[in-house]
Formats: sequence, C-alpha cells, structure tokens
Amino acid sequence: MDIHEDDISTKFSDLQEIDDYNIENDEDLPIIRSRINTPADDASKINRRKKNKEFSSLLKGDSSVRKEILNKIQVDNKIQATQFAANAKYKEERRRQLIWQRAMYEASSTPNNCVSLPWQYFGQIHESLYQYSTLFGAPLLELRIPGLGLESLPDELGLYCASLKVLSVQNNELTTLPDSILKLTNLTELNLVKNKLVSLPDRIGLLCNLRRIELANNLIERLPITFGALNQVCSPSFILTSINILCALNYARLIESTWSVIN
Repeated sequence: MDIHEDDISTKFSDLQEIDDYNIENDEDLPIIRSRINTPADDASKINRRKKNKEFSSLLKGDSSVRKEILNKIQVDNKIQATQFAANAKYKEERRRQLIWQRAMYEASSTPNNCVSLPWQYFGQIHESLYQYSTLFGAPLLELRIPGLGLESLPDELGLYCASLKVLSVQNNELTTLPDSILKLTNLTELNLVKNKLVSLPDRIGLLCNLRRIELANNLIERLPITFGALNQVCSPSFILTSINILCALNYARLIESTWSVIN
C-alpha cells in the first residue's frame, strides 16, 4: 500500500496523544484506539470511527508502513519539544529583560540614578544595562545587585559603566574580580560582602576615590600591596583569615582603622 506523508498526518490528527511508540503487533491497537477522543455529536462520531478504522488498517498492514507512521510520530514530537523549549527560553529572556528595564526606568527618576535589583537569581547582568546613559540621557551612578547569582563580573561593566560611584554586589558567588573593574575610577563605595573572593586585583590601588570598601565573609588571606594607596578609605570592614594582610597597610592607617582578624 502506498502512503504519503500528508495522508499520515491526516490519520494522526485525530489522536489525542500516543505514549507508546513501539507497536510490534496487533494487540497494541486497542491501546491506541482507546485514547481517541470521540465527540458527543453522532455524525462526528461516525466519521471518527471511520477514520479510526482506516488508521487501524494502516497499522495492521505492512510492517514498513507501521514503522514509517511511528517514526513520524517521534519526529513530530521531537520538533514540538524543541519548539517548546525555544519558546520557553525566549519568554524567560524577555521576562528578565523587562525586569531590568523596569529597574532602569525607576532609577532614572531618582537623583542618584541607582539601579537596584536585589535577589533576582539571574546569574548575569543583562546587556541592556550598558545602554543606560544612551536610553535615559544621564550617567549610571549606583548599581546594587545583591543575590543575583553572579559567578563573575563582565568586562563590559568597566567599559560602559565608568561613571559608577557605588557598586554593591554582596551575597553573590564571585571568586575573582576582573581587571576591567579598575576602570571604575569614580567608585567611592565598593561592597563585596559574602562572596567567595580569594584575592583582589593587584592594582586595586588605582581606585583612588574609594572611601568605603566592604570585604567581610570572603576567602581573602592577604591584600595586595597597592591596597595601601587607598588613603581615603575610612574604617574598612574586613573579616579575613590571615595576619599576613597587615603587611599591605602602613602603621598610621592601621591605628585609624577597625579590624577584625581571624587567625
């Protein structure tokens, strides 16, 4: 019996669902037929039974025809699953974009142009943030994104957000800071509390306008020598794991600061 793809699609359109694709004999046919949704209307029921009978005859026929039909079911389901996944991914991306854009819009109405997006576990900073100055005609001055699930900071942050004065990324998963953060020379406050940092950039001293830096609850054992150049920092907050950090500071600044050192 010759059968075309269009004919197969027509036969399948009346099935509500088929879970068992491995039909090896006629004993499986009642299982398929039992899953056919029959409407109450008598005329429709007659037509449906007629189509079911034709469909059953196809399955009872040549094994190659039966295999072709079942293969088409599998292919169609894979296509639908792929389309569903792509659609779900698009919707999630769009949802995140809208959340970021709303936070940016709200920031544009504040005097300090502060984008605040706490406890949204996105895992990354949305690229629309880098267009803040272009979209709203004002520089982005503050970025507060605790609990975002960040494992790293993108280089674009230093390239497109050089106007930042406050950067707060506490309660994330950061292990290192990129060298591009050293381009944020306007920073006056840097909050890195509760991350997994093991070190700071060697040239951290280039952030010469820093007045407050928070490093508590990290894995840092020593500070880079250039940390001593941050002479505007008052009472830095540290909970570090080694007395070796003291070599990075001069005696005068040590007297003025409050330290909590855990051996």
